[in-house]
Amino acid sequence: MNSDQKKINELTAEIAQLRTRLAEIEAAEAKSRKQTVELIRHRQQLEALAQERAEQQKKISGVLLREADERHRLQEALRREHSLLHMLMDNLTDTTIYFKDEFNQFTMINRAQARLLGLRNPEECVGKTDFDFFTPEHARAAFLDEQQIIQSGQPVVGKIEHIRNADGLFRWVSTTKMPIYDRNRKIIGTFGLTHDITTLK
Repeated sequence: MNSDQKKINELTAEIAQLRTRLAEIEAAEAKSRKQTVELIRHRQQLEALAQERAEQQKKISGVLLREADERHRLQEALRREHSLLHMLMDNLTDTTIYFKDEFNQFTMINRAQARLLGLRNPEECVGKTDFDFFTPEHARAAFLDEQQIIQSGQPVVGKIEHIRNADGLFRWVSTTKMPIYDRNRKIIGTFGLTHDITTLK
């Protein structure tokens, strides 16, 4: 083999090696481009997901804000109603007001009712019944009236009664009792107003 043929063979081998290396580089570049495309696609998916979550968070925040505003409004309305109720109860001196649960136990009364029962403050009545304060005859009649209201939903209006006060004196009164409903329209107790009409008898 002469020197020229040897050089040709060497160049041919070198070209083959270069082509192989070029193919490897092109394959690596193709793989890199594919990975880059996949990374870009993955990034776009993540960005879309992040945007979707941001929109959801914005909506949820808006709902929570509206719910908080509504809750605050309802709480303020409840406080106003509570204040008006106590103002009414505390300033009716000749009319007793009382609330009872389904077991005929007092849950709240006004000051006039507390005086009638001989109590120092209205809170002392909680958990007690008419049997703790009145004659057995009156307590039994009141119990039956209130149980009938709870069962039927029909109020007692303007019933004339002869009751004994804590001072031992008897009074003529006009009594109206009505059912108390919960939010589901279930009767959970009664409330009543009793007005002294002794001077009219």
